[in-house]
Amino acid sequence: MHQSSAEVPSADGRVIIHLDLDAFYAQVESRRLGIDPSTPLVVQQWRGIIAVNYAARAAGIKRHLTVDEAAKLCPGVVFVHVETIGDDEDDEDDERNTNETR
Repeated sequence: MHQSSAEVPSADGRVIIHLDLDAFYAQVESRRLGIDPSTPLVVQQWRGIIAVNYAARAAGIKRHLTVDEAAKLCPGVVFVHVETIGDDEDDEDDERNTNETR
């Protein structure tokens, strides 16, 4: 019987887990905004890309590109800005609307 690598214990009892948190962050924003996962989506902080979903990766977009570079690679990409609410800001004024932050 074949066991997956997750089921095979290591000799010393340790387990190595790889989490793609970059794609996870983009996936969370996609779900929060109700955007289809097959739509290319990136999370930006100011003018830089910090998280990229798998659909945007397939279009050639990578972390650390500028928003202008990402838009050239994939004209239909959705841009979402990171949460920037501080103590002096109101949650209701959240300006992270898609495609308005580019």
